Amino acid sequence: MAQREKSSVAVASLSSSAPTAVPSGERWGAAIGNLGELGANVESLQKLLARKAVFVDDDVFSKASLASEQARSIKILDQRVQSLERELDAAISAAARARTEKRQAEAAQRAAELHAQEVTKELENTARVFQLHMEELRAKQEEIAKRDSDIKWMCYAFLGTKEVAMEKLEARDKPSQKWSKECNKWSRRKATVSGHPVKAWISGASKQRTFGRNRRPVTPIERPDIRRIPRNPARRV
Repeated sequence: MAQREKSSVAVASLSSSAPTAVPSGERWGAAIGNLGELGANVESLQKLLARKAVFVDDDVFSKASLASEQARSIKILDQRVQSLERELDAAISAAARARTEKRQAEAAQRAAELHAQEVTKELENTARVFQLHMEELRAKQEEIAKRDSDIKWMCYAFLGTKEVAMEKLEARDKPSQKWSKECNKWSRRKATVSGHPVKAWISGASKQRTFGRNRRPVTPIERPDIRRIPRNPARRV
């Protein structure tokens, strides 16, 4: 509307500027002035159309609509790019957190492996100590068995033949009347230890054994370490 008003004003000015009855020189000067004003108006109209004109041509309108759609799509794509950038930043931060958690898990795994190695070493040391104790126990058992065999052979040497000694040892392990008779028989014998008489065998808690003249008698209950076999069988009477 503003452009139409300006064009009508320009036409009115041209019509008003035409003289009714003027000389030819004045008419040419007025025409030249009108043409200059018309050129200025055309330039201003072109500038106005270039800035704020509304095109009604289909081709121009389609191009303008295509440009607007492209601008709209560019804006949408720009927004999409911004959202993707935000998602990328979030993914980068999540990856950083995952790397941190991975490092922590690796550190925990290394600590667990070190602890497992320490426990394994402790178990190995405990096994070695247990093996040493078992070897000591076996050595002590062998020593006990050796001493037991020595005691048995001493019994064999003191009591006579092996068969008789075995019978007497079995009878000792399983007390009977025969063994009590043997104990009574051997208790009546005497042996000499450092020139002092000694009762060699004792059967029962009521019987006593004497070591020397000036010492009090000791019963088997008071002295459980007293054996029923004389300690020096070579000097028995």
